[in-house]
Amino acid sequence: MSEDMTAPVTRGELKEVLEETLSAYPTRVELEAILEETLSAYPTRVELKDELQKFKTELKTELKTELGQEIARHMKAGFEEMRTLFGVLDDKSRAQNDQHASLARRVDRLEVAVFDPPNPKP
Repeated sequence: MSEDMTAPVTRGELKEVLEETLSAYPTRVELEAILEETLSAYPTRVELKDELQKFKTELKTELKTELGQEIARHMKAGFEEMRTLFGVLDDKSRAQNDQHASLARRVDRLEVAVFDPPNPKP
């Protein structure tokens, strides 16, 4: 082919130049094969959905277990606190009962002394 830009070009010459130039680039079929090979390394939408569902299920199970244990610890601490508070109340109640029992005996003695004085000596 000549370098003269004004000279006419035949179809054969043009086809030859185009084939030579385009031969460096992959064809559509080759590009599709490369794309398919590249994309096959990545999971599909269905695979991602399944994996996500599996992860959600595992996470829920783990959270339920941990949350149950945490609630149990708090409940146990609350029960211990209540037991301590009720123990204090029970101790106070026993002390008051002892005081009341003692008070009742003292009042009985006082009543006997005041209302039933011994016979005065004539």
